[in-house]
Amino acid sequence: MVGRDNVYFVVFEENRFVLDIMEILPAENIITVATSSLPALCFSILRAIIRWRAIGIDAVIDLEFLTRFSAIFAFLSGAKSRVGFHTFFGEGPNRGNLMTHRLVYNSHLHTSQMFHAMVDALTRDPSTLPTLDFRPPATQTFAKFSPRSAETAEVINLLERENTRFGSAPLVLLNPNASDLLPLRRWPPTRYVELARRLLASYPQLYIGFTGGPNEAATVNRLAQDVASDRVIPLAGKTTLRQLLVLCSQSEILVTNDSGPAHFASMTRCHVITLFGPETPALFSAKAPNATVL
Repeated sequence: MVGRDNVYFVVFEENRFVLDIMEILPAENIITVATSSLPALCFSILRAIIRWRAIGIDAVIDLEFLTRFSAIFAFLSGAKSRVGFHTFFGEGPNRGNLMTHRLVYNSHLHTSQMFHAMVDALTRDPSTLPTLDFRPPATQTFAKFSPRSAETAEVINLLERENTRFGSAPLVLLNPNASDLLPLRRWPPTRYVELARRLLASYPQLYIGFTGGPNEAATVNRLAQDVASDRVIPLAGKTTLRQLLVLCSQSEILVTNDSGPAHFASMTRCHVITLFGPETPALFSAKAPNATVL
């Protein structure tokens, strides 16, 4: 609608890498908010507000469902048009009257389709909302991650360093997501051990990599050790998020709980199998063609 150079994103610092990987807008158009401490949070918010008031933002689309913080943030931008969720009656995201274009959250639309509807609402007369004759796009494009050759070589060296017998064998990644803040989303960690053993028994050439972040490395790498096989590679805590995507690009399959890696990995050639529960994949699953939900 406005051109790539005229779109800005405001995100927490730890989420910026997603936009950098997708390369959908100029790097200088990503405004970050720090969460390392309360003073850092306040200072970065003030800096962001000063910057986008200087830019002259015309419209804000608030992609948050529940928080009042982002609604206040959108209001302070000075934008004349502000799209966001609002509760008109009953239960729902009640965030005050800070939006000019108010929509009811539709639990029958996938979240990505709901975001499309919010963009569409920006073109409508606010007095006609929340009624919206929205039709989800017939086709959808998906971001693709293409690692640089040096990055691929770096990850292959990591695999061979962690398991000198690896070579060019087919690789399946398991992401137990052991320290998830929402335990109900976890498949029991011991099931990943059992799955790894079954895969190794069925496919003699296969290698298994266990992945995870630094804060779950000890638990995940212990699961890798419990498999008791020399064809298992413990990788938790040993890669950056970008290296994890490079790793997925070199793998056949990723089996993961419902978590961030399920979405990130869908940008690669890897086939992503996401174990869902209790959330519904109808709303929150990755929609890419290489993603499968169980």
